[in-house]
Amino acid sequence: MNPCNNGSYHGWLLKEPTYIKNKEGVAFQARFVLKVKRDYRNREGKYEYDYIPMRISGESRLKLAANMNPGDSLAVCGSIKTERYETNGQPCFEVYVNVDSVSFSPRTSTLLEKEEEPTVASSFNLPFA
Repeated sequence: MNPCNNGSYHGWLLKEPTYIKNKEGVAFQARFVLKVKRDYRNREGKYEYDYIPMRISGESRLKLAANMNPGDSLAVCGSIKTERYETNGQPCFEVYVNVDSVSFSPRTSTLLEKEEEPTVASSFNLPFA
């Protein structure tokens, strides 16, 4: 593990993980989004959230992902990765956290709290909202 590219995140599972399967139909990766509360308030005195895409691989980790439910409080450690590809001849980049470890946290969920304003994710019609 590269100590220069390693972070920990605490947040809430936004929705059920999506599984990526190989040609034989066997899942080899789960993708999910973690809703992470910022550590400061905005001008209106409210906390905002970041929506961080995560990817988890490995047989034992996929079993753990199968037990995740929307609103679950999770503690995640991992490294930032960038995926590069082209769409219609244009270069595209996708940044995500490659999960090394994940555990269920005893903290209560704020994901299910009623929000007065639409979330950033829903405002931009992001695919994980």
